[in-house]
Amino acid sequence: MLLIAIAFAGELRIETEVPVDLFVDGHPAAKMYGPGELTVELVDGAHNLTVYRGDGAEDLPLEMGPDGTTVHIGTTLLESSASPEPKPADSTTGEVVLRLVEGRGATIMWAGERHPLAQDGSLRFEALAPGEYEVEARSADMTYIWMRGTVTVQAGDELVLALSEGRAPECFGRPEAWQPDR
Repeated sequence: MLLIAIAFAGELRIETEVPVDLFVDGHPAAKMYGPGELTVELVDGAHNLTVYRGDGAEDLPLEMGPDGTTVHIGTTLLESSASPEPKPADSTTGEVVLRLVEGRGATIMWAGERHPLAQDGSLRFEALAPGEYEVEARSADMTYIWMRGTVTVQAGDELVLALSEGRAPECFGRPEAWQPDR
C-alpha cells in the first residue's frame, strides 16, 4: 500500500515600506531593499516570521490557511491579517482603513467629518466611490494637527494608512494613493 501525504499551501503576502530581512521558521526567506510586495507559498499551519528592520528584529507568529495571510511592515507597523476574499473584478468602490500604530489617540477628520480614534485603534471606510478624500489627524483634544493630506481611492482599492504621531503616514495596498499636503 502506498500512502501519499499532501501538504496544502497558503499564500503569504508581504507589503513593506522599509528595507527588511525576512526569516520564516528560522530560515532566510527574503531580503527587500526598499518598499515593495512579495508573495510566497507556505505550508498550512503555524509559522514564525522574523522581521529585521532598522536596528532590531521582531517575531510575528502566523497561522497559515488556504485563504492566505497578508503582512504589513512599516517603520512602526508590523501586523498580519487573514487575506480578504478577493473582490470581484467589476468592483466599483474602494476601502480605506486608518490605523493608529503609535500615539495616545487622535481625532481624524475624513472628508470633513470628525471621527475619534483610540490608541491602537482603527477606522474603516468602506464602499468609497473613486475619488480624492481629504484626511487629517489631530491630537485627541483637537489642539494641533500632526498629519494632513489626500487619499486617492480607485475602484477595487483596499488601502491601509498606518498613522503614527510625529511620522509620515505609511500607505499599504497602493502607496501612491497617499499624498501629503505641501
